[in-house]
Amino acid sequence: MNALRADVHRIKSVLDLNLELKVAGEKIEGNVNVNFTEAVKNDSACTVRIATPEFIQVQGAVPPNTSVYVDVDVFTKDGFSTGSRETVIAWINDAHTAEKENFFQLLTDQTISELKER
Repeated sequence: MNALRADVHRIKSVLDLNLELKVAGEKIEGNVNVNFTEAVKNDSACTVRIATPEFIQVQGAVPPNTSVYVDVDVFTKDGFSTGSRETVIAWINDAHTAEKENFFQLLTDQTISELKER
Protein backbone atom coordinates (compact mmCIF):
# COMPACT_ATOMS: atom_id res chain seq x y z
CA MET A 1 0.00 0.00 0.00
CA ASN A 2 1.34 3.41 -0.99
CA ALA A 3 0.46 6.49 1.03
CA LEU A 4 0.64 9.47 -1.32
CA ARG A 5 1.25 12.69 0.55
CA ALA A 6 0.67 16.31 -0.32
CA ASP A 7 4.00 17.44 1.11
CA VAL A 8 6.16 14.69 -0.41
CA HIS A 9 4.42 13.68 -3.65
CA ARG A 10 2.38 16.84 -4.29
CA ILE A 11 -0.78 14.72 -4.45
CA LYS A 12 -3.38 16.75 -2.55
CA SER A 13 -6.42 14.72 -3.67
CA VAL A 14 -7.56 12.18 -6.25
CA LEU A 15 -7.84 15.13 -8.64
CA ASP A 16 -4.02 15.19 -8.78
CA LEU A 17 -3.91 11.63 -10.13
CA ASN A 18 -4.04 10.62 -13.77
CA LEU A 19 -7.57 9.41 -13.15
CA GLU A 20 -11.02 10.64 -14.07
CA LEU A 21 -13.96 9.52 -11.97
CA LYS A 22 -17.49 10.42 -13.04
CA VAL A 23 -20.97 9.37 -12.05
CA ALA A 24 -23.78 10.40 -14.35
CA GLY A 25 -21.37 12.79 -16.05
CA GLU A 26 -20.43 14.54 -12.79
CA LYS A 27 -16.78 14.53 -11.74
CA ILE A 28 -16.14 12.90 -8.35
CA GLU A 29 -13.94 15.25 -6.33
CA GLY A 30 -14.41 14.15 -2.72
CA ASN A 31 -13.72 11.05 -0.71
CA VAL A 32 -13.42 7.89 -2.81
CA ASN A 33 -12.88 4.17 -2.57
CA VAL A 34 -12.41 2.75 -6.06
CA ASN A 35 -11.29 -0.74 -7.08
CA PHE A 36 -10.85 -2.10 -10.58
CA THR A 37 -9.30 -5.23 -12.05
CA GLU A 38 -7.69 -5.66 -15.44
CA ALA A 39 -6.19 -8.67 -17.19
CA VAL A 40 -2.40 -8.70 -17.31
CA LYS A 41 -1.87 -11.92 -19.25
CA ASN A 42 -3.91 -15.04 -19.82
CA ASP A 43 -3.03 -16.36 -16.37
CA SER A 44 -2.84 -13.11 -14.39
CA ALA A 45 -4.82 -10.02 -13.42
CA CYS A 46 -4.17 -6.79 -11.55
CA THR A 47 -6.44 -5.08 -9.05
CA VAL A 48 -5.85 -1.38 -8.39
CA ARG A 49 -7.34 0.14 -5.26
CA ILE A 50 -7.51 3.90 -4.76
CA ALA A 51 -8.93 5.40 -1.57
CA THR A 52 -8.87 8.55 0.47
CA PRO A 53 -7.88 8.19 4.15
CA GLU A 54 -11.50 8.10 5.37
CA PHE A 55 -11.83 4.59 3.91
CA ILE A 56 -8.54 3.11 5.11
CA GLN A 57 -7.77 1.18 8.26
CA VAL A 58 -4.07 0.61 8.86
CA GLN A 59 -2.07 -0.79 11.72
CA GLY A 60 0.03 1.91 13.28
CA ALA A 61 0.10 5.58 12.47
CA VAL A 62 -1.13 6.98 9.20
CA PRO A 63 1.66 9.01 7.57
CA PRO A 64 0.99 12.72 8.09
CA ASN A 65 -0.47 14.63 5.13
CA THR A 66 -1.64 11.44 3.41
CA SER A 67 -4.20 12.36 0.79
CA VAL A 68 -4.61 9.17 -1.24
CA TYR A 69 -3.77 5.52 -0.75
CA VAL A 70 -2.95 3.32 -3.73
CA ASP A 71 -2.62 -0.45 -3.62
CA VAL A 72 -1.72 -2.51 -6.70
CA ASP A 73 -2.07 -6.29 -6.47
CA VAL A 74 -1.09 -8.69 -9.27
CA PHE A 75 -2.34 -12.24 -8.89
CA THR A 76 -2.88 -15.46 -10.80
CA LYS A 77 -6.35 -16.31 -11.97
CA ASP A 78 -8.25 -19.28 -10.55
CA GLY A 79 -6.97 -22.59 -11.80
CA PHE A 80 -3.41 -21.49 -12.46
CA SER A 81 -0.75 -24.00 -11.48
CA THR A 82 2.77 -24.85 -12.48
CA GLY A 83 5.57 -27.10 -11.40
CA SER A 84 8.16 -25.16 -13.35
CA ARG A 85 10.66 -22.96 -11.54
CA GLU A 86 11.23 -21.01 -14.77
CA THR A 87 7.51 -20.30 -15.09
CA VAL A 88 7.39 -18.99 -11.52
CA ILE A 89 10.39 -16.73 -12.07
CA ALA A 90 8.93 -15.42 -15.34
CA TRP A 91 5.58 -14.81 -13.61
CA ILE A 92 7.26 -12.87 -10.79
CA ASN A 93 9.09 -10.69 -13.30
CA ASP A 94 5.90 -10.07 -15.32
CA ALA A 95 3.91 -9.35 -12.14
CA HIS A 96 6.51 -6.84 -10.93
CA THR A 97 6.42 -5.06 -14.30
CA ALA A 98 2.60 -4.99 -14.32
CA GLU A 99 2.51 -3.67 -10.75
CA LYS A 100 4.87 -0.80 -11.57
CA GLU A 101 3.07 0.04 -14.84
CA ASN A 102 -0.32 0.18 -13.13
CA PHE A 103 1.01 2.31 -10.29
CA PHE A 104 2.86 4.82 -12.45
CA GLN A 105 -0.10 5.17 -14.83
CA LEU A 106 -1.89 6.87 -11.94
CA LEU A 107 0.74 9.61 -11.72
CA THR A 108 0.72 12.50 -14.15
CA ASP A 109 3.80 13.21 -16.26
CA GLN A 110 4.24 16.42 -14.27
CA THR A 111 4.21 14.56 -10.93
CA ILE A 112 6.74 12.01 -12.20
CA SER A 113 8.98 14.78 -13.51
CA GLU A 114 8.84 16.68 -10.22
CA LEU A 115 9.63 13.54 -8.23
CA LYS A 116 12.63 12.81 -10.47
CA GLU A 117 13.97 16.31 -9.85
CA ARG A 118 14.00 15.67 -6.11
